[in-house]
Amino acid sequence: MKYDYYVPDFRVLIHDQPIPDPLRRVITSVSLTTGLEGADRVEMGIANQARIWLDHPLLAVDTKNPTPFALEMGYHPGNLVPMFFGEITGITASFPSSGVPQLTVTAQDKRNRLKQGRKAGWHREPIPGMGNRPKPDDQVIKEVADINGLQVRRDQPGKLLSDIITAAAQVGLASDPDSQQKAIRQQMNESDYDLLRRIARESGLEMVVDHSASDGGKTLRFFFPPDHIAADVELEYGYSLIEFTPRDSSVGQVQSVSTNLLVPATGKKYGVSLEVNDAQSVLTLKVANTPAPAQKSDGAVVLDEPLTPATAPRRLLGELLTRTNEKLTGSGSTIGDPRIRAGTVIRLTELGVRFGGLYRVTSATHTIDGSGYKTRFEVRKEIGLNGLAAIVQKAKPVRKPSPASS
Repeated sequence: MKYDYYVPDFRVLIHDQPIPDPLRRVITSVSLTTGLEGADRVEMGIANQARIWLDHPLLAVDTKNPTPFALEMGYHPGNLVPMFFGEITGITASFPSSGVPQLTVTAQDKRNRLKQGRKAGWHREPIPGMGNRPKPDDQVIKEVADINGLQVRRDQPGKLLSDIITAAAQVGLASDPDSQQKAIRQQMNESDYDLLRRIARESGLEMVVDHSASDGGKTLRFFFPPDHIAADVELEYGYSLIEFTPRDSSVGQVQSVSTNLLVPATGKKYGVSLEVNDAQSVLTLKVANTPAPAQKSDGAVVLDEPLTPATAPRRLLGELLTRTNEKLTGSGSTIGDPRIRAGTVIRLTELGVRFGGLYRVTSATHTIDGSGYKTRFEVRKEIGLNGLAAIVQKAKPVRKPSPASS
């Protein structure tokens, strides 16, 4: 979609209807934050000089019957993009000694429902005469989503890695029958959101709300980041990229995560490790007949946890991806661009080879106020993006200025 970038515009819908003009005229700012962590959030500022919106039913905060709230952002005329579907979750008022009274309306997407309350239980399937076995993760995710009025969409290409991890776990279950009980998903004093995030991480997936779907933000989307490495947006420093602050750190970085497993059926201890070759974007799962070293070395971590052959592959994957994706991160800003959202990929140019190239957006904040429309973002390099050849990254040395003509 082509943007003219001249007249920023937005539209707010409550109960699926555009808000009335008297309210639209007193909105001083609107800000949307999308992220891979937590719920997407909108804050809308209102100049409430006559105080007529204090108790207006249109802005009701109701936990039993939440007020639907939607936001479109972009540029006038006609380039408004649906950015957010959620519900009003709070209102803050300000009555200053001088100046105009203000209201701030807060809305969050439907992931906020998953965070309400903590639960305790076991996600298991009773087998008559055989005890219990763990429910498949897909079934757990669907059941938890259904309880909270949400649907699930799991991108199929990314399902491959999760299936490999599941298959490795099934081998573990077969070699150690007792691990079948230990592999049952436990939810101990944990919210539904934390449970689903844990399942996603252990399968190498990210969980977001799909605001582009026609169901009004009711779809939880699980996607595998390395499957999506094409740039959605390209920003050039000195032109479309206003500013950027990268952070490259080797602290806490690893190339492998290992653990030791005792298989009761054989009484033997095995060393299991998951390694990454970032240059080729390859993950390798290894099983050794000898235990892993007790002490970690440079680039390697040994987990000292009570893991089983069924639970170890997922735990190793979650630990490795979390650590490797924190090596190179950054934050920046650009002129307002609705395409920049959590999970999208941006290519940054004119930043040299080290800091240029492809990044995953982990958080983006879109703000329209008296200063115009600006988008701020947090990004990371990750497996799949780090390993791409420079020609794909298009990360090049900075262009040197031409010599001054004599």
